Amino acid sequence: MNDLNKYAASLVNMANWDKTTVIRTYDKLKPHVVEKKLQKLAARKNVDRIFASLEPDHEKLNHLHLALAGRNITKRQISNSMRVEEKHILNIEKIRDKKQCLQYVSKHLIREQRYIDAYHTIY
Repeated sequence: MNDLNKYAASLVNMANWDKTTVIRTYDKLKPHVVEKKLQKLAARKNVDRIFASLEPDHEKLNHLHLALAGRNITKRQISNSMRVEEKHILNIEKIRDKKQCLQYVSKHLIREQRYIDAYHTIY
């Protein structure tokens, strides 16, 4: 098992990840802006953990993948906390099991190695 796989496995075991979503706006999200928005979301009492991965679409646009651990997290709560219009938040999908979560996290970590402006963080 390489270091990336060990790191991904540790992330998966860090929390009871149960939801994923994507935020796609018409602006390029910058890491320092994403950090502030994630801090607001992480402050919610029903959010236990957040794994966030910023992924480029092309040089002028990107999108934010979120894996969430918590209770009854809704689009409206994400929208209000992060100050992002609800229309920019894609469906909130359920993570079925740890294997699916590991695949999700690993995919984003592997992609991050390929892109100069890729970024991820954990709350």
